[in-house]
Amino acid sequence: MIIKGHYIGLPVPDLQKIRDQLFEALEQARKGARFSEVDMGGKMGKKALLSYQEIVQELKEVEAALKKALPDVYGKSVKRLIPNYNPALARIVIKIKLGKQTYYPEEQFVDTGAIAYDPVEGTLQVTRLDDPIMTHVGDHSIRYEAYNSEGVRVEAIRKITILDSVEVFDLAPIFGNSVNDDVFYYNRGVSSINLTNGFWADKDYQNQIIKENGRWAIYDYSGLRHDIQKNSSVTPLSTDSEWEKIIVK
Repeated sequence: MIIKGHYIGLPVPDLQKIRDQLFEALEQARKGARFSEVDMGGKMGKKALLSYQEIVQELKEVEAALKKALPDVYGKSVKRLIPNYNPALARIVIKIKLGKQTYYPEEQFVDTGAIAYDPVEGTLQVTRLDDPIMTHVGDHSIRYEAYNSEGVRVEAIRKITILDSVEVFDLAPIFGNSVNDDVFYYNRGVSSINLTNGFWADKDYQNQIIKENGRWAIYDYSGLRHDIQKNSSVTPLSTDSEWEKIIVK
């Protein structure tokens, strides 16, 4: 079907009203109705309905105009079989806003939120249902929900990952002791070196990366501190560190 664009430019509320009327006409057409009753100056008469194909064409025209008017809400094409159309479920759109997907443990979760829109009621209030525990490594699902005034609910889910390891290369020996190239894993427990909660250690706990007053320091198995970050940082071994021969991937 060719989109002629004769609805483009109309106000969004008008387009939404026309779309609702077309859905009603489509329902009547499915039931075999060919006429609808209209008031003709105090006398009841009958008006011919559009054909099924004509209604479908008009719906496509209205949807094209809505996409142009509100691309963030109607811009994503969704394949929907018209006979299965359920206006109670399809009328609300909820969408996750783009945001950060991967974090280090203890890093602060940055919530960019979600947006929900009802064609009749406009923008709806969105509620976040889950707070990720930022010391629990792995994948997290964060749910958002919205309701319209009729109690129809929609839900969207954000996925984030809290990394469980950091790989460190090219550690220089200090005072005869060397911290070998290794993979450090986050541990929520208490460090055996300085008894702080939350640290990174290799598999055999010979070397540890521990937070001290907001900065990460690296220790070998003997408890000797090799270096400490220059500035406070959530991410261990960040570019704010003072060591020069450490490469983190």
